[in-house]
Amino acid sequence: MNLIGTRQIETDRCILRRIRPEDCEAMYENWARYEEVCRYFPFHPVSGLAEYREKVEKWVSSYDSGSCFHWVAVWKETGEPVGTINLGNVDGSCMMADTCYMLSPRL
Repeated sequence: MNLIGTRQIETDRCILRRIRPEDCEAMYENWARYEEVCRYFPFHPVSGLAEYREKVEKWVSSYDSGSCFHWVAVWKETGEPVGTINLGNVDGSCMMADTCYMLSPRL
């Protein structure tokens, strides 16, 4: 398996790109604070923006490994982050990974 890390992907309506530290507040406000959005993701809603900022900083620092696959979905029309997509538990021996996503309930 060729681990190429998180590369930008563009669709007609969205850009999927690496998370940036400055995305933190919009990500928190748009979906990370909602239990109904985070219910099936590998973490529970955070207690506040400061706690979420720690998670974002960890994700951003993991991009250098080449084996991190975590995108923020940005709505082209507004530039607003509207969701996140993550591949986890990447297993090259059997070419498998788990897919997780969260989308803003305001979509």
